[in-house]
Amino acid sequence: MKTGIIITFYNQENKINKQKVINFLKHSKHVHLCLINNGSTDNTISALEELKEAFPKNITIGNIKNHKGTVAVLRIGFRLLMKIEKINSLGYSSELNENKLEALCDL
Repeated sequence: MKTGIIITFYNQENKINKQKVINFLKHSKHVHLCLINNGSTDNTISALEELKEAFPKNITIGNIKNHKGTVAVLRIGFRLLMKIEKINSLGYSSELNENKLEALCDL
């Protein structure tokens, strides 16, 4: 069983620290990240796709064309995660922060 973490992004292309995510996933094989691009108008989706290429078994990407509210985005993330893995716990964040990821993994 894995821990699923849904993280939403809106125009955060320049704020995504890919190396921190890669380091985190190298040491957290029990985690599956669901990264949701919520209608970004920059290249956020490209940054997320690069991360998925590095960890295809630990990252799922959702791409919403038009910006939605938090509940709608979470619903999409939950559906995506449930199709992929047997998840024993879920967490949510609106930012990609290494400390927050660690805390969510301890749920």
